[in-house]
Amino acid sequence: MQGGGKIILPNAFTPNGDGLNDVFRPIGVTGMANFSLTIFDANGSRIYSITDPFAVGWDGRYSSGIPAPEGNYTAYINFRTVNGDEVDRNVCIALLDYGAGNCIPRSSTGNYYFEDQIDPSTGSVLFSTMENYCL
Repeated sequence: MQGGGKIILPNAFTPNGDGLNDVFRPIGVTGMANFSLTIFDANGSRIYSITDPFAVGWDGRYSSGIPAPEGNYTAYINFRTVNGDEVDRNVCIALLDYGAGNCIPRSSTGNYYFEDQIDPSTGSVLFSTMENYCL
């Protein structure tokens, strides 16, 4: 929350078509105008962009429809709050793929937070997810 605006972003998603965390999108959005979200790949190429915070979200594909590879992507977010504050942020998001064991390997660099773990009204991270982690 900043200057009357609120946006919550998961830091990981799994676009595998199982209906769980298949898209990357903001949740819990309130109090903002002039919103934009742009996703960049590791080479700095723009691969997704929206100006509607309630849009469906990025499905992990390039504009050509080809699935993007598993890895980290940069999400650039810009908006103006109802109080007039300009907010610019870059955040890292992980596009995760289920491996040969039909599960997501745990991260050695931090925790993944999926949309189904976040309470959009409070921003609190819940402790469970429906995603299948490898043991």
